[in-house]
Amino acid sequence: MGGRLAIIYDFDGTLIDGEMVDPIIRDLGLEPAAFWQRCDATAREQRMDRVCCYMHLLLEEAKKQDRPLTLDYMHKTGAALHLRPGLEGRDGWFDGVNEACAQHGLRAEHYVITSGLAEIVEATPVAARTARVFGSRFFYGADGAAAWPAQVVNYTTKTQYLFRINKNRLDERDEEAPNDYMAPEDRPTPFENMVFIGDGYTDIPCFSLIKKEKGYAVAVLRDENEGAKQGLEKLHVDGRIDLFSLTRHFEREGKLFESIQRIAAKRGKKPA
Repeated sequence: MGGRLAIIYDFDGTLIDGEMVDPIIRDLGLEPAAFWQRCDATAREQRMDRVCCYMHLLLEEAKKQDRPLTLDYMHKTGAALHLRPGLEGRDGWFDGVNEACAQHGLRAEHYVITSGLAEIVEATPVAARTARVFGSRFFYGADGAAAWPAQVVNYTTKTQYLFRINKNRLDERDEEAPNDYMAPEDRPTPFENMVFIGDGYTDIPCFSLIKKEKGYAVAVLRDENEGAKQGLEKLHVDGRIDLFSLTRHFEREGKLFESIQRIAAKRGKKPA
């Protein structure tokens, strides 16, 4: 088949442990667990999207404490995040995947689709390895402080970006191009040449779309506990994912890298 192989990642719980905004929550003097409980309760009470809710609560708390959330602060938060082993440095995950694809006549393209804040992800080493980071964003006012949600990406709207990748219509400001008709054979990145990597139930809409269109849905273990492992096993048994990884997700010796090599061989050019 040749062409491109798109490897698409969730971020929180996938490329990092935990949530990217937890350091901000702590900087505001709050406990993350209590903040997320408050977020869930407020979202239910107000019939509010959970992503809108956490963004609102962050702004509310920052204003209360007179501690503006500036773009520079977001970038510093991102730069301080610890990625999962294998994702940083030369000869790691990204170089390995790129090489594995090239061996079979494919060009690897990496994308992030996250309900977290794109401006944080864009300050991590992952950003330099990706073709695009799709995520929620704040609007920053004339004073440089976050003032309002500019873009909200929740677990269902994530699927929009799979279609953008499929058609190579990557500009989020263009709301018409993703809906324009394009024959399947003309689409630069067929769904069957996509691998979506997430960490569980919030990624099910993306898993479902990718699986329906003959791509590959992969779940990685978010937390080291038996319940989380059983959750991934159930997703696999239920046919919602093609495979799951319990350890060493982004290391070359791990199960996931071997799977990417097999996918590249299957989707790449047939030997002469």
